[in-house]
Amino acid sequence: MKSNIFFPFVCIALIFSFKLNANAQGTGKITGTIVDAESGETLIGVNVVLENNPSKGGSSDLDGRYTISNLRPGSYNLVVTYVSFARQLITDVEVKTGQVLQLDIVMEPETEELDEVVITAGAILDNEAGLLRQRQKSVAFSDAISSESMSRSGAGDAASAMSKVTGATVVGGKYVYVRGLGGRYSSTHLNGMELPSSDPDKKSFQMDLIPAGLLDNIVTLKTFTPDKPGNFSGGIVDLGTKSFPEQLLLKFSYSNSYNQNANLNNNFLAVPGNEKNALGFRSVPDVPNVLSDPNTSVPQYRSNPSAENARLLDTYTKSFGNYMGPVQDGQSRTNQGFSASIGNQLSLFGRQLGYLASYTYGNNYSYYSDGATERYRLSDENASELNPQLVLDDAKGTHEVNSGLLIDLQYKLSATNKISGNYFYSRNQQSTARYQDGIWAQEFGANDTLSSYINRVLHFIDRSIKSYQLRGDHVIEALNKASVKWSYSNSSSVQSEPDLRYFTSVTRVLYPDANPIYTPSSSNWRDPSRFYRDLEDDNSNMKLDISIPFNQWDALTAKFKFGGALLNADRKFRERIFTYRVNGTFFNEIQGDANAFFGNNYLGVIRIDTTGSPQNPNYRYRLGNVIQDGTQKRNNYDGSRTVAAAYGMLELPISDKLKFVGGLRYETTEMDVASLDTLQRSAELDKNDWLPSANMIYELTSGMNLRISASRTLARPNFRELVPYETIQFVNDETLRGNPNLERTLITNFDARWEWFMGPGEVLAISGYYKNLQNPIELTYATGQVLSNPILQYQNVDEAVIKGVEFEVRKNLGFIASPLRHFTGGFNLSLINSEITLSESELEARRAINPSQSDIRDLQGQSPYVINADLNYQNPRSGTVIGLYYNVFGPRLSNVGAGITPDVYERPQPKLDLNASQKFLRHFNLKLSVTNILDSKFSQTYSYRGEEFIYQEYSRGTTFKVGISYEL
Repeated sequence: MKSNIFFPFVCIALIFSFKLNANAQGTGKITGTIVDAESGETLIGVNVVLENNPSKGGSSDLDGRYTISNLRPGSYNLVVTYVSFARQLITDVEVKTGQVLQLDIVMEPETEELDEVVITAGAILDNEAGLLRQRQKSVAFSDAISSESMSRSGAGDAASAMSKVTGATVVGGKYVYVRGLGGRYSSTHLNGMELPSSDPDKKSFQMDLIPAGLLDNIVTLKTFTPDKPGNFSGGIVDLGTKSFPEQLLLKFSYSNSYNQNANLNNNFLAVPGNEKNALGFRSVPDVPNVLSDPNTSVPQYRSNPSAENARLLDTYTKSFGNYMGPVQDGQSRTNQGFSASIGNQLSLFGRQLGYLASYTYGNNYSYYSDGATERYRLSDENASELNPQLVLDDAKGTHEVNSGLLIDLQYKLSATNKISGNYFYSRNQQSTARYQDGIWAQEFGANDTLSSYINRVLHFIDRSIKSYQLRGDHVIEALNKASVKWSYSNSSSVQSEPDLRYFTSVTRVLYPDANPIYTPSSSNWRDPSRFYRDLEDDNSNMKLDISIPFNQWDALTAKFKFGGALLNADRKFRERIFTYRVNGTFFNEIQGDANAFFGNNYLGVIRIDTTGSPQNPNYRYRLGNVIQDGTQKRNNYDGSRTVAAAYGMLELPISDKLKFVGGLRYETTEMDVASLDTLQRSAELDKNDWLPSANMIYELTSGMNLRISASRTLARPNFRELVPYETIQFVNDETLRGNPNLERTLITNFDARWEWFMGPGEVLAISGYYKNLQNPIELTYATGQVLSNPILQYQNVDEAVIKGVEFEVRKNLGFIASPLRHFTGGFNLSLINSEITLSESELEARRAINPSQSDIRDLQGQSPYVINADLNYQNPRSGTVIGLYYNVFGPRLSNVGAGITPDVYERPQPKLDLNASQKFLRHFNLKLSVTNILDSKFSQTYSYRGEEFIYQEYSRGTTFKVGISYEL
């Protein structure tokens, strides 16, 4: 993606936009959305006119939007009329020069007691409250966060924004868990269309890929209705991208931040060749050209190779880069961010065309040098403490470059027909260098504190997602204003890991003052390795929704909705592995210098000895470190998945207070995964499922609802989980194996919620839920492989149960005292309990050490509690915004142990952030923020007999950020 491609289009858009803007400088505009107070749906054909000039006005389109243009500065009264709805008079609407005033209108049904509503404009001018109004009238349980909230909280991407949502936690900075359920039980959508994962081992979409600056809102649906895909139980996270504005939008922003650990650090660890890459261009090469053909044969190492084999080994080995360890090459920079947006409306063939183009860029560093990586085991069931196996000091530097592009177009064919399309692209590149050094008790013995084990990792990962979407919205007037919505999307998610390098070595010191002995390899750990991995997921998604309104027996508006969807997904995963056959003598001679050891002096053919006579010479090729091909064909696989669905549902008011929403969805699944090694077993999943849903919504008062819901949903295994090949998990030094016998999980869901929308932007809600999972998929130890050579395998276990309660409140504090009217407080709490029935192999392993072990445990990744709290000050008159944000989650099971290895829990990490912004000179905004004020450490520990033992720990540091933006 090069900027010069878009430059001509941006110039043309700017010319048109400035021309239109110049013509409207002396006038203002009123625009907004009109919705039904009872259903929350937009209304078409509502008339909005000036009270003193009825000829000046307009009517709402199929999106419920109206516009009154070319208004001179001043105060106006608006009259709003629509058949069967109370006439509405909105007074004191102030219009300023060049202003586009956003004025949303809520229409009340006409009754004998209510034929006119009179309100002032100030009572409804609240942009952020729009999401809460949608939630109030939603047919499903939902929570949402707006772009305003994301900006105030300082969220840089969708993952950090989701950490503020009730009942949601973010694992690993990218994976979202909703209501205690992991990624397989949630689904991520972009504008209503499912996104593919870019992680080879997980179904979860990596949310850190999506810059927050490209989003208008994030809506999390927590209950199932038949018009949504059935493959979720925790929630559907729908990312809504920004759409075109009502007037010219031209916005630029720049930010700079400093982290005390990572930035301006002369000791920053970097991947050689990538330490100064700020533009996000890949500086780590793919497989060398001479080995790019996967069918190329690399000769096996021989002490006396033939001339041809020696030549090939020399060529192949020297075609790779020389570095196998981190470097400290110059000072790390400060973090930087930039964004630019342009949007407007144009007239094309007499119809409205809206457009928006937005670009974001980020260049960030993270670093720690105080990390600890430790591994412990039990010697027997009577041990008083855990025995250390590995105790390492840990240092890691990560350089990350993000970029994102959004182009959105909407064209109104008529007042009742609209088509829209967008292109979304996001790319994230991470370069990580890691150095670990410490005691390896398993190899040296517990009393050897002189020798050291050293591990070096160089990792570059390039992730991207691009999505094309085309949508149509149509209203058929002749069919009682039936709605027809269709959409098509094509999404591609790519993850590339070029030249992932591991090199471990040992420095032995047999006694004090003895000369160290440097050893580069051993039968007890891996040879130096280079991995090349490429994953590509392609999704095509089609959806059709038809909604027909009708009047039920009491003339209340009901709706019958039906439609279908088709999802085709294809995955391609390729992996090449190269290892080094090393000469340990050289490593000792150069005193363990890792990067020198892989210099050309020690690679390939290092000497040619000649024997025999000059007339008949014999050549003996002496080899140093040479490359070997360790690729396993079975690790490469292709997969396809087709899910077809049809549904029917009814939104039926039983009375003016009680509504039923329910129906049935039918889904067929055909899934095939096959290794390129035809000797390996392929996996198939062919299922047909009926998924019912029933919801009752009772309106206690005009702003208070009581909801109950019951539904059946499912969770399918992903491609990787079905493929029976084995890969090494380098973090835990364990082997991961797929399982072609996996079944889908069937889930029964029960939900209840009481919610009170106290005022614009205010809510008080209490929710409860119960979920029963049949055949849930867990990562557990394979039978007979627990104590010796641990093999983790995906398996169905019998049952899991999840129960939870959620509490949420958001309230303006002006009710306490008038001076506090600019303050708003928010608090949400989730209490979650999960129980999963252990597999036979896991229970056997646990009871071998603890005979009283229960046959249940916590669900992996689930926190028993999650707390979010915030306090905001917002003064529209002065343009001052200040926010304080707090988040903490309870201890969650991160690694499932068994036998001699206890469970590993991630410990609570309280996080406190402060953000402030100040508008000045009308178009400028200055932002300041401090994140992780408490400097909480990331910590994972084993727990045994009341004592904690470190598994992984490091500090993140506190970040100070300053930014400035300009908006026309």
